[in-house]
Amino acid sequence: MSHYEQAARLQSDAGLCFFLSAALVADAVEEGVDTDGVHFVVGTLTGRLAAGGRFDEFAHAWVELPSGVLAPTVSITSVMRRDDYYRTNEVRDAARVPASVVAALVEQHGIGTQALTSALLTAAGYRFRVVSGSVLPAL
Repeated sequence: MSHYEQAARLQSDAGLCFFLSAALVADAVEEGVDTDGVHFVVGTLTGRLAAGGRFDEFAHAWVELPSGVLAPTVSITSVMRRDDYYRTNEVRDAARVPASVVAALVEQHGIGTQALTSALLTAAGYRFRVVSGSVLPAL
């Protein structure tokens, strides 16, 4: 079973973007796809409507390809223009992890583990905190 198939079977929405994105990158590396310019990316987005009608910041992950952005929580077949994705989602603090590092971390920690999420965000240099199971930017 591919890493992506493993990630797609996870039952939780919390952190799914991290697992799906890492899985796609790791599968590409394992399949021998040219991953030059392919990165796991984590950044801060604003806009998830929270309780009380306010908007919160949250950490989100996606895959960047030389041709644009692949957001696996939306689609794994549609590549979006990077500028459009960043503008639409009000992306800030984007940090990248090269494909080879992502594959090694997936091999070490497995898909669907908190250890993988922490390792990916640490490798990206993204400062974060976990609150009630959600990954948020550090204060």
